Amino acid sequence: MGIFNTGFFAPDEKRGFINVLVLSFSFCLLFSAFNTAGSLQTSLNGDLGYWSNGILYIVFAVATFVSPWFVINFGEKITLLIGAGCYTLYIGANIHVTESFLFTASGIIGFGAALIWTAQGSVILHSAPMVKLGAYNGIFFGIFQWSHVIGNVIAGELLQDGTPKSTLFLVLTIVAGCSLIGFVCVRQSVSTEKLNEEPIAERLVQTFKVMGTKRMLLLWIVIIYTGISQTFVTGIFPATRPEKIVGWINAVFGAADVVGSFSFGYLSDKIGRLPIVLICGCSMTIGSIILFLQIFHKITQDVWVGYVIAIFLGIADSGFNTQIYSTLGTYFPDRLEASIGAFKFLQSGASAVLFFIGAHVKSYAIYFGITNGFLWVGVFFFFLLLRTPPPSPIIEQVYSSNPPEHNTPGHVSLEVKAVN
Repeated sequence: MGIFNTGFFAPDEKRGFINVLVLSFSFCLLFSAFNTAGSLQTSLNGDLGYWSNGILYIVFAVATFVSPWFVINFGEKITLLIGAGCYTLYIGANIHVTESFLFTASGIIGFGAALIWTAQGSVILHSAPMVKLGAYNGIFFGIFQWSHVIGNVIAGELLQDGTPKSTLFLVLTIVAGCSLIGFVCVRQSVSTEKLNEEPIAERLVQTFKVMGTKRMLLLWIVIIYTGISQTFVTGIFPATRPEKIVGWINAVFGAADVVGSFSFGYLSDKIGRLPIVLICGCSMTIGSIILFLQIFHKITQDVWVGYVIAIFLGIADSGFNTQIYSTLGTYFPDRLEASIGAFKFLQSGASAVLFFIGAHVKSYAIYFGITNGFLWVGVFFFFLLLRTPPPSPIIEQVYSSNPPEHNTPGHVSLEVKAVN
């Protein structure tokens, strides 16, 4: 019968679904290398790692205002390739670490991160049917989060065997470079024909406008929380674990993230987004409480506790990722690229601030309070957003038997206009 005859997929969804799969596996390969390199920064390079990650995310935040223009003018494929190239360069900079080269590479990858994540959101949100945004985002993040498992299992084995850091990062650089092959195969999801002449200044204005809308304002706090939680998971938490098991801890985190992404993405289309966000919020709080208690020697110091914490943090991460992307697709159908740019600006800006703080402040009580404070205030405003009816999209589907050159055979061009 085949996967497309199971009842989950409509007959005309095949092209979009395959595009999402190609994108997902390409991201998984690239981030198998990058997530491992990023999570090892603070544990292997100390304060230099905090500064490196801080530079990365501050450039990421600024570049999100330009990234929508790149996607629209150069297309998603070229934007993805440029972004992946920046990631590969950054990982290679860790083979032989010098402060100046690492900081320069951190700035370059910050720019590349803005490009690749804006393009990723554009591909997903244009490929998925509106009623299945949660499921498609769940599929992407479920496959993508295998990167935490694959990369960190490799890192765990190599570090445990005493492999030099230079050899480890050389392997990771080669893995990242191979992901470029996958990005070449990603199909264009949107037509850039009518928008290529739009000046970059207009795209900047669009991103600012989206950030100031009532709907986006209600998302601000929960988006900032996701940036803070990234820092907590990739910087604060790994630094509390023994160096030789950091890779294994991150692999368990990734496995929990995979299970959560597949499950929550599908469930959100059935039971709604708020229950998923509440479950994941509780998971984050429980995980951070256990970490807080262990750091202050209130509970056992056994190694297995770190794996339990990783499971709770992985579940929390998976839910917020899937729900925010699908929410943007629902509430900003006519301004997808600009809304993704605004999302990534707020998220990466929050990550940058906390990484810079991490280089100077070692109080885990402060991190615990900041993370959980933004979490639950953000959940409250997210609840208020969900009570606001989304715009009603009018979608014009144009099927062409002789599509223009930028389309593929059987391509469906979608022009989305939101009626507020």
